[in-house]
Amino acid sequence: MLINPYRFGAGGTSIPAPLHYWDLDDLSGGITDQGTGNWGALSTSVGLPSVSSGTAPDGTSDCLDFTPTDDLFVSAKPWDGAQDNMTISAWVNADSVSGTRNLIVSWNGGTPDYITGLQIRNAATDHWIYSLYESPTYYSVSDSAESWGTTGNWYHIVGTYDGTDLRIYRGTAASAPSNDLVATLNAPSLVFPSGNADFAIGRNSLDTSIAQAHDGKIFAIGIWDVALTTSQIDELWNNGDGCTFSQL
Repeated sequence: MLINPYRFGAGGTSIPAPLHYWDLDDLSGGITDQGTGNWGALSTSVGLPSVSSGTAPDGTSDCLDFTPTDDLFVSAKPWDGAQDNMTISAWVNADSVSGTRNLIVSWNGGTPDYITGLQIRNAATDHWIYSLYESPTYYSVSDSAESWGTTGNWYHIVGTYDGTDLRIYRGTAASAPSNDLVATLNAPSLVFPSGNADFAIGRNSLDTSIAQAHDGKIFAIGIWDVALTTSQIDELWNNGDGCTFSQL
């Protein structure tokens, strides 16, 4: 079964078309932005990840495997959404957690042009973090009360912002048939930065060192300029198997 949560309109899905999305199942079309914002193909500033055959969340499809010296990158991209709402969704499988953090997505031009980030943070309890910025404050929501998970397992991580609250959801085998809402942070009426910011998958977009890079697999990243509902997030999750084109 081909997992592809971000094909739209084939089966009456309620999920809107993303602003940006990448299948991350090969190094050609899989790293080309197929969203409405269409940045074209991502490149690399350090080294390309490898294709991992048959190891995507369904156990048969392909995904991309990152070492700490790999990334996918595009420079100088401002927030281009129709409104200052956001969802970011990613499937992540970590082989190890860095001594600092594993950055899955980094859209960061430095202060004041930090747009968003999704990461596993190395702390007393390693945990997931979804963050936004409105000068002069970073807003981060995390599941800091519990461990991020276990190496070698797939997790569907979703961060949303609806103009009032940041939320982070996590889907694991134990949470089927739904993604669990694990934390909420109130942050009314944020205005996203308008300046250019570099975008990277697998590391800090401002830092090519391995200290904040991801070690492990990533699959199917999507970014929306709306906050997806819990039912839409569960539709992407689909009991941990994702969704075929005909299912959406």
